[in-house]
Amino acid sequence: METGEKLAKAISILLSNPIVDGLFGLAIATQEAVAKWGAPNPLIGIAAGLICGVLPYLGALILFVRKKSDIFVSRRELRPKLFIFGLVSYLLGTLLFWYLGLLWLASFSFVMFLGTIVYLLITWRWKISIHVSGLTVPLTIMSMQNGLYMLPGVLLIPALMWARVRLGAHTWSQVVVSALVSLSITYLGATMFMPSIQMLMSQAVSFSTLA
Repeated sequence: METGEKLAKAISILLSNPIVDGLFGLAIATQEAVAKWGAPNPLIGIAAGLICGVLPYLGALILFVRKKSDIFVSRRELRPKLFIFGLVSYLLGTLLFWYLGLLWLASFSFVMFLGTIVYLLITWRWKISIHVSGLTVPLTIMSMQNGLYMLPGVLLIPALMWARVRLGAHTWSQVVVSALVSLSITYLGATMFMPSIQMLMSQAVSFSTLA
């Protein structure tokens, strides 16, 4: 295996969806819990890690353990049925974190839910990069939450694009489209979701006060 291929494989593993989404979920949970309650909440952190980084990828892990696929599920025809794990997990996360008043975490789950629907529709006909989407979505959410502090992290996206193309898993058009679609879904989804949820929560508070 050439040096470039080894580097590409290492990047693909380190920036794989379970690792990236689980860590970002934990980071958002920790930051938001501190802002809301003054201290991290271990249970919320564990829930965020499981919902964002473990449950959505159980199907892929099962296929890998049963030796029916590689860990990245490179064969497009195997992917559609695996999206059900993500849809259920992200919907659960959206409802749970909204109920707890953790709006950024709920937004993360919500845009991942929306993205999963879009990626599923695309995957029926074309092999979009789930790897790249799994990095672009949380980076976009964290950038919206923290501003320019997350800008250096955005440089990881082209590195992951190169790695997936270098390994022959995707073409450049597939990784670029994945990043653009993920960026658009995340920004539009979060900007619509946050005001709507805040309005619902304020209405719920007003109703409980009147009651």
